[in-house]
Amino acid sequence: MINNGLEQTAEIYEDFLGDYFIVSVSPLHDSEGKLTGYIHVARNITKHKQVGMAFSRKDKRIRRKLEKILFPARKIENLVLAYITDVQVIRPLMIDFYKLANMPIDINDLKGNVMVSAGYMY
Repeated sequence: MINNGLEQTAEIYEDFLGDYFIVSVSPLHDSEGKLTGYIHVARNITKHKQVGMAFSRKDKRIRRKLEKILFPARKIENLVLAYITDVQVIRPLMIDFYKLANMPIDINDLKGNVMVSAGYMY
């Protein structure tokens, strides 16, 4: 990792462990300034990477929905509500509302199709 005698840091994926690490390598010198070795410090960042990848996937999904709204392939009046509604985000909110108000709730499109519901027994 070091070939210029300076401290370096890199992010690596270790196949054998299946984890991501930040690895820092620093040169170690004696009292006369002669290079005697290196100090390696590795910090496991797998959890941070997983969170970042999850946000990245969600960001891509949101970006695709936004692009459908801003640059529709078809006329805006023909858009279906399901194309622009993030059901995975709305459903937990509706469930919380149902628990709080004890009132069933749903969201229907203009054709009467149920997109999201909470509290109904079908």
